[in-house]
Amino acid sequence: MVRLSRAVLAASLLLVGLPALAHDTATAPASPRNALPPELLQSVDLGKEIPGMEGRTLRMRKVTMLPGGALPLHSHTDRPAIVYVLEGRVREHYPADKAPIVYGAGDVRTEQAGVDHWIENIGDTPVVGVVVDIVNDGTAPAFTTEEVRRRYGLGD
Repeated sequence: MVRLSRAVLAASLLLVGLPALAHDTATAPASPRNALPPELLQSVDLGKEIPGMEGRTLRMRKVTMLPGGALPLHSHTDRPAIVYVLEGRVREHYPADKAPIVYGAGDVRTEQAGVDHWIENIGDTPVVGVVVDIVNDGTAPAFTTEEVRRRYGLGD
């Protein structure tokens, strides 16, 4: 009887819990929603600064999402970034079984190989953040998540 109860409990948890763990791309917008165009604050052509970095640019942008705003699902493979939130609160959604997280003003987040996510403003005020990233202009070799992880020992 104890085994049956545990089996029933496990099955119930799977039926109830799995939908919550599913990738929530169905609610991710296909394009930015209630977001102002990013404002380029500064950029550096890394090819002119560091040998082997041709085709890559270090840029700093100000990103603003109005209440109800969201940024669509995107990947940071081959585009690492650091985000500093100046104002507001966001919920960041991830694929697979990683639960969404909430963060806000004063928080700093890193986005690197293997990070696929979408972000929404969950407050009633604008979210303002500074994003610093390295972008490929299309002339530099692109890297896959697996190659970036292998090269730099990032693991799983």
